[in-house]
Amino acid sequence: MNNTRARVLAINSSRQRRNTYALLQQVGELLTQRGIAVEQINLHDYAIADCLGCLRCLEQGEPCSRDDDYDAIMAKIKAADGLILGTPVHMAGVSGKLKTLLDRMFVQVHRPELAGKPLLTVVSTGGSSLASTHRYLEEVGAMTGLYLCGRIGRRALEMNKAVQPQEVAGFADAVLAGPESHRPTLRQISFFRVVQWMGTSFIPLDREFWEAGGMDKMDYFYPCQMGPLKVGYSRLFGAIMRAMMSRVGADS
Repeated sequence: MNNTRARVLAINSSRQRRNTYALLQQVGELLTQRGIAVEQINLHDYAIADCLGCLRCLEQGEPCSRDDDYDAIMAKIKAADGLILGTPVHMAGVSGKLKTLLDRMFVQVHRPELAGKPLLTVVSTGGSSLASTHRYLEEVGAMTGLYLCGRIGRRALEMNKAVQPQEVAGFADAVLAGPESHRPTLRQISFFRVVQWMGTSFIPLDREFWEAGGMDKMDYFYPCQMGPLKVGYSRLFGAIMRAMMSRVGADS
């Protein structure tokens, strides 16, 4: 990191400023103590329309046809050094508002501009689907190249349990150290190879993005702490997948 103060964006996707909001407030206070500036936004203060599935952004690289606040939110995400996604559990998953935002972000799987930004997930629930909601957000993060840095969750009966410094330590360390400190898991490496193959195989704009940054030849989204075994796994997985896809193409 340079001498500029690190900044993270915390997104509260609950309409109510209660449990999820309170957890994000506590996280923000702990990060501030580490010298990290935190901006918390409430997603319900923004207009975010459903994705039309027109693929203009993906295939032509054109601005989204929806006239809403999506671009303003994405500008905040891109400018931040780290991202915190906060959601209550609604019907066994993330809030509808957050799902709409993530649906609109699908092009980030093809052209991962956010790769290397640390991600912290914050989830509150009445009792169920805590782990699965975290896993969904982490899967989205892995597909877009975000650096997964922990989860904070509370059920209704434990909502008065304060967020502890150790719960945000990994995220704070990652924000301050930069993506070079990341040690990706085999699952994250596998996600990388899948989206790398997809990004270099079909859509010209995707291929231009991957080739421009040299990501088409990398073993992960960005230079990080992998070690020879994980590098070897990445290359082997990539080779096997390319061979399988070539065989499928030849048979179709």
